[in-house]
Amino acid sequence: MSIRLSPLLVITILLLPCHVLSNICSLSFCQCEDSDVSCNGKDSVVLELSSSSLPSSISTLSLSNMASVTIKTNTFSGQEDLKELSLENIEKVVLEKFCYSSSELSGHITHFKMEDIKQLQ
Repeated sequence: MSIRLSPLLVITILLLPCHVLSNICSLSFCQCEDSDVSCNGKDSVVLELSSSSLPSSISTLSLSNMASVTIKTNTFSGQEDLKELSLENIEKVVLEKFCYSSSELSGHITHFKMEDIKQLQ
């Protein structure tokens, strides 16, 4: 069984900017101040987060206006100070198994906001 993709679909997929990060603060649509990280994409942004893409200690992470956000396994491992996580106006959010952390952390999120997410996996 073979799968045929239309040339338009292939071109569209190739043109979407995908940001697999080494440092979230280096992205033009992200602002990092002290321990607060805020990223406001342009609806076409595809973002993949991992533990290596975040500063060593954050208290607030806010992601908004993106086509897709994937939170990889163990992304928040070691983030003992993370208190607020906000995901807003994102077409697709993918949460990999143990996306927060595969081991228990002493800290915990006190404010979690997920709003206007079209597809959650």
